[in-house]
Parts: sequence; structure tokens; C-alpha cells
Amino acid sequence: MQDLSPPAGFTATLKATGIGLWLSTNGSSPGFTPRCPNLGSNRPMQALIVVLRLLHIVSGAVWVGAVVFTAFFLMPTIAAAGPGGGAFMREFGKRKIPQFMMSLMAITVLSGLGLMGVIASRSDGTWFSSPMGRVISAGAAIAIIASVYGAVVNRPVGMRMQKLGAEIQGGQPTPAQAAEMQALQAKLRTASQIVAVLLLLAVAAMAAGRYV
Repeated sequence: MQDLSPPAGFTATLKATGIGLWLSTNGSSPGFTPRCPNLGSNRPMQALIVVLRLLHIVSGAVWVGAVVFTAFFLMPTIAAAGPGGGAFMREFGKRKIPQFMMSLMAITVLSGLGLMGVIASRSDGTWFSSPMGRVISAGAAIAIIASVYGAVVNRPVGMRMQKLGAEIQGGQPTPAQAAEMQALQAKLRTASQIVAVLLLLAVAAMAAGRYV
């Protein structure tokens, strides 16, 4: 009978890359021990992890990309528009973009916490004390800080800009309104950049976590 066992270097490659857990047909690759104990034969748990990973990675990619674009490209453009930036923010709000961003944030954070919880429970909590666990946990903490900061600072400022833009609509802003709009734009731009930097740090931790 033909020998169908994998080449000698194949198992080592899977072990080095961590691909074996996901490519195997029966939950475990030959010679490969998953990082999450007792997970290999648990198909429902595997399916849950795959779903959580998809939610976390896809929503996180869109969320972080949108925040970085807003912070470093959109906000400076709005500031350059002067009082007209309020009208832009009003349209921005009408299209439910802030709500969409908040939804992405919630999906990313909750799916990430769920994924950490599942993996930690399968390792009896020892995962958190591993180098990978510590780095991923640090990234998660940074992302949560960014989320809270964005919700507490960015959202109220954006809502005030929308309201002020509606008051100015179709007319010439008073000196007080123009000054307030400029102050709001500067505050939102700075806050958005802080959130963007924090999220990029979180992404860096997530990307490097499994290799430490």
C-alpha cells in the first residue's frame, strides 16, 4: 500500500507556522499539538473559534482602517473647510456613519474578548500567563482603552459639531460660532489621532503575539 504519511519536514513546518490546527481534517495534524489543550477533537468549539476569529478580524480591519483614515485624512480636511466642516459633519451623521463605527467597535471588542475567553477556558487559564497570552491581553487592553476614549470624547464632540453645523446652515456663522467650530474641530482631530495610534498599537500586539 502506498505510504500517505506526510514528509518529515511537513509536520515541522506546520508546527512552526501554527497552521496545523486549522488545516487538519480531524482537528489535529500528525505530530502537531494545538496551543489550546483539548481543542482538537471538539468540533463545536473549533467552529465557535472560527466564527469569533472571522468577526474579530473582519470587523477589526474595517474599524481600524476607518479610524486611521478619519484621524489622519478626513479630520484635517474638515478643519481646512472652516465653518463649512459643520455641514459636512451633519451629512456624516445623517448617513449613520458614527453608529456604524460604534457597531464595528462593539463587534471587534466583544468577539475578541469571547475568543480570549474560549481559548483561556480550554487551557485552564494558563494561556493568560504565557508570553502569547500576555501580549494579546495587552493589545486587548489598549483596544478597550481606545474604545472607551473614543466613546467618551469623540462622540459628544462630533454630535456638537453636527448640531452647530445645523445652526449655521445656509448663513454666515457668528464669531462665537466660528470660534467654537474651530475648537471642536481641533479637539476631534486630536482625539481621533489618539484613538488611531492606540488601535495601531493594539493591532501590532495582536499581530506579534503568537510569535513572542
